[in-house]
Amino acid sequence: MLAKVEQRWLILLVVTVIGCLMILEACGQSYLPTATLSPSSTPVELPAFLSHISLYPDTLVSKRMLGGKLIWATLRLEEIAESGETLGLEKMQRRVDLLIDGEIWDSEVERTSKPGAAEVEIVGGSDLGLGEHKATVRVRRTSGEILEYSWTFTVVAEEPSLPGLPEGLQFVRPLPDSTITMQAYQEEYLISSYFAPVSYLLARGAVCVGINPAKLLGPDELCLDIEDASRRYSFVTLNGVSPDADARIGEEWMGADVVIVDETGNEISQGCLSNHCKCWKVDLTPGEHEVTVRLEQSSGREMEYSWRFTITSD
Repeated sequence: MLAKVEQRWLILLVVTVIGCLMILEACGQSYLPTATLSPSSTPVELPAFLSHISLYPDTLVSKRMLGGKLIWATLRLEEIAESGETLGLEKMQRRVDLLIDGEIWDSEVERTSKPGAAEVEIVGGSDLGLGEHKATVRVRRTSGEILEYSWTFTVVAEEPSLPGLPEGLQFVRPLPDSTITMQAYQEEYLISSYFAPVSYLLARGAVCVGINPAKLLGPDELCLDIEDASRRYSFVTLNGVSPDADARIGEEWMGADVVIVDETGNEISQGCLSNHCKCWKVDLTPGEHEVTVRLEQSSGREMEYSWRFTITSD
């Protein structure tokens, strides 16, 4: 009888241990893609009178990325003008308000850089403190109708990097050891929301890597520019194949002008990157895929990083 009781306790203990191990394994498998790094859903749908906003809704943006002027929103004039009405910059300036945390900010209405586009940009300062902020764009039509859109974002001291990546790499898309659908790969952002500078269009349907330029600086370097960043990391292979001359590899970056004083005391303005992302837009089939990228550190030492992800059919 005692032997049977001991046997039952042993079986119960084994089952409990196995259950705990399964829970731990599941937690371990799900931690990397989800621990405060949950990918964004499909890009936010904006009202018809807006074609673009910054900073992206519900994102975390580092304090060092802010400073100077920022394009807060791009307005579609055809969605604002009444029938037969022509809207110029002067008229739009009187009708547009940019509010941050409920207060009207100084802003200017400027023409967009896109040739031939019937759009204007709201440009204003971006000197914001740490914490959550609410931005509002308000437009008054001739009829008196008010067009308004609000969104929130959070300013942090420094954006984090994805756990487990080598120093200098900030994130990868898709996430390591993740499983996503074909639709998600083609249509969803899949990059954590705090990487605000990355273009939605650039990231969708692509394999991406992002770097933190500050982590690649040597002791005698003040900053990295676009050319330096492009040279210091690159795609090596995707499923064992290197990118050819026709590969669709795009880059996106954000930076700021940094004033440097040279040996003679003259001030020099130098464009420094604050974030940089490189994406390989490529059509993939369902199955497991492996990507390898090369990263040159400030010491000149080159290192390679590989990760896998799986795409399932819809």
